[in-house]
Amino acid sequence: MARKTPTVGGADRTGRGEGACFERLFADLPPEAREELRRLACPFHREAGDLLFQEGMPAKGIYVLKRGRVKLVQQTPDKRKKQILRILGPGDLVGEEAFFAGGAYTAYARALEPTDYCFFPGRDFVEFLHRHPAAAFRLLERLAEEVKGYQRLLVEVAYEKGEERLARLLLDLARKAPPPGGPERGRVIDLGLTRTELAELLGLRPETTIRILHRWEAEGILDIEGPRLVLLDEEKLSAYARPAPEPEAAGGEERAEQARPRPRGPRRGS
Repeated sequence: MARKTPTVGGADRTGRGEGACFERLFADLPPEAREELRRLACPFHREAGDLLFQEGMPAKGIYVLKRGRVKLVQQTPDKRKKQILRILGPGDLVGEEAFFAGGAYTAYARALEPTDYCFFPGRDFVEFLHRHPAAAFRLLERLAEEVKGYQRLLVEVAYEKGEERLARLLLDLARKAPPPGGPERGRVIDLGLTRTELAELLGLRPETTIRILHRWEAEGILDIEGPRLVLLDEEKLSAYARPAPEPEAAGGEERAEQARPRPRGPRRGS
């Protein structure tokens, strides 16, 4: 008789790859610190559509993704509208903002595909950070990267064309996808999102997103196969994607003022 897989909170807890959950984030820690972190990790598995956590739940720890993808979604107070904040993949943290702020989750996290992750109980994880300052600094670096990403997104939404943002997102997803094999003519981008969700993620109207995708299909850049996209011409798509604008660093106004040419006074004797 097959052994029944133990579950915790409805999630399959198989013990798959505890160490792999933090290979990317804490790979440079000493072996003894990594072993200690490995003992703290609680591995879980979710199927597509399952929740990792619900909006409003107390934030009792952080999640680190090992395999699969998760969407982080925030709802309006009346629950009538939703906004996808991020699509997360292997090595990404989930729920860390709410945990370190000491409150409840302000969004919900749902698996887009079969997903393995580790949960680190809050109190144990904080004590670990106190014992290993190098890990705390590494975590701060990751949080700073995420803040910078949000700033970049605000700049893109304010100043960039929709096709530039969409091209950049598809190229990023395509580079993370496995190389084409078998009968596939190009790299397959399995979005796991509806066209409306894709538009929400980019700050576009759904009809604008659909119009751009169909134009690119007519130009031979990609094929639309239901929820999947097949990238046929990466070079052409890259031509639509300019480098992402960087948020201006603090003090930019002062530097610009210093660099601005000053009017010259009248010459002597004139």
